[in-house]
Amino acid sequence: MQKIARGAGIVFAGTVISMFFGFLSRAVIARYFSTAEYGVFNLALTVWII
Repeated sequence: MQKIARGAGIVFAGTVISMFFGFLSRAVIARYFSTAEYGVFNLALTVWII
């Protein structure tokens, strides 16, 4: 049971870190690109994820 809890904690921490870096990268991209370029980026990202 302790191994499962530790593994779940590691996965949770990895997910939180991944979400933080995803947010940070989108903030940087939104800051340096124009509105149209950011829209194209989000469209491409959406198509790639699906």
